[in-house]
Amino acid sequence: MFVVGLPGLADAGRIAARLLIDFVNAKLFAEYYSSRFPDNVVIEDSGVCRLPRYEFYESCSCQPNIVVLSGDGTIAEEEPEAHYEVFNQIVNFALRLKSRCIVALDGIRPVAEEKNMVCGAATKRGLAHKLESCGAKLFKKNQLPGYSGMILGLSSLHGIDGLGILSTTPSLMPDRDAALNIFKFLVKALDVKQVKA
Repeated sequence: MFVVGLPGLADAGRIAARLLIDFVNAKLFAEYYSSRFPDNVVIEDSGVCRLPRYEFYESCSCQPNIVVLSGDGTIAEEEPEAHYEVFNQIVNFALRLKSRCIVALDGIRPVAEEKNMVCGAATKRGLAHKLESCGAKLFKKNQLPGYSGMILGLSSLHGIDGLGILSTTPSLMPDRDAALNIFKFLVKALDVKQVKA
């Protein structure tokens, strides 16, 4: 399983990905840099500078085996061609790793007073039904912008199963509650279990 949680609304997807990395004790194995990321540097707590990047973590100490993509690289909304380029490379990398399913984690705006409601979308009807049976509210006749929408669209195009697990959040600031909702739903719906090494 290949899980993607990147900077997005209220940072919910990226925080959820970090929770998953810790839960399955995943280890960093690759980094991704792109000229499509902003022309700035990230300054670590130690004062050391580095370029924005995506990071790939893997864990074999869980079932199913998981690769998690997270990081701090962002792509401007007004550059759709950059989204296609970068996320097509990500989906192709997941295919090279023989991933059977890509899961996009993200935050979305609530339609009404639906704070921290888990919503879902999928590339196949059976997958959508699975999300719904686990308690997610399905997106219907809607659009899913940003990296989570691109990941699902490109997964479908490349013939790989795709799931979107999102939490509503009204916040513009990092929303740990929304991220925790995503993480808990992911672990339950996909039956992620820790195994002893």
